[in-house]
Amino acid sequence: MKVTLIYPGIAQIGFNCLCKGTPATNLVGLGLAYLGASVKEKSNHKVDLIDLREMRNWNHFTAELRSRESDLVGIYVNTVNYDFAVKCAEIARGLKKKVVGGGPHATLSPTALLDTGFFDHIITGESEITFPKVLADLESGKEVGCVVHGEPVMNLDNIPLPDRDLYNMNKILNSPGIFPYPNRYIGIITSRGCPFSCSFCQPMEKNLFGNKTRQRSVANVIDEVEYVIDKYKANFIMFQDSVLTIRKPWVLDLCEKMSNLGISWGCQTRVDTIDEDTIRTLSEGGCIIIMFGFESRL
Repeated sequence: MKVTLIYPGIAQIGFNCLCKGTPATNLVGLGLAYLGASVKEKSNHKVDLIDLREMRNWNHFTAELRSRESDLVGIYVNTVNYDFAVKCAEIARGLKKKVVGGGPHATLSPTALLDTGFFDHIITGESEITFPKVLADLESGKEVGCVVHGEPVMNLDNIPLPDRDLYNMNKILNSPGIFPYPNRYIGIITSRGCPFSCSFCQPMEKNLFGNKTRQRSVANVIDEVEYVIDKYKANFIMFQDSVLTIRKPWVLDLCEKMSNLGISWGCQTRVDTIDEDTIRTLSEGGCIIIMFGFESRL
């Protein structure tokens, strides 16, 4: 089976926007990158991706999707790009493709997506384990429900590293840097879930990842850092976790290992999970940027 994943991230920036000057235009959607890697590892299905930011207009997207000759499309649906995701699904359905939706808004409101008439199946929550199973069932002719609840990945070390090459990495890496990142920066996620209840993220994050935070081992994270330095000549790492410093012993170990790699990096956290000792160790480990969230409800 040939699978085409679709990243519809053009809200507020429009078509033909890849690497056009805002952080959203340089972003590599790691959710689809993880999904593509998992499908390749667990099956013989072929996987590619259409990044709507590279399309000139809807006619260009339609022609590109037709040329892929895929049997099924998987569309990432978040709230800000909802309308664009639905339009992609409508076009895919018009080309006689089977359409599967997933992502935050698909988890929030699977029935609304099904009611559009353009989606065959919705996978809620995490998809790395479930999507390959859905593909296998569809290929063998087994019945698959309209809404499939994704099985959470309990040990994050067990899934393959994200397949960033599904995106146009040559263009992304060689574009001008966008403050505060240099041009060859790579985003990495080390955990899933968050124990806090800030109204900006919750309850959506708990709907996606559950109530318990899961964290990759430091060794597994360092393997990915070394990999992207070697493969992409990365010159900056941004840890994109909502709160990197939830577990102090873990982050101190990460800092020690990062200090041996000679690369600058940044992270996101909250003020009540950090102290002077941690700040000092982060700096010694190569961290030069910390982004603090403004919580509206603790």
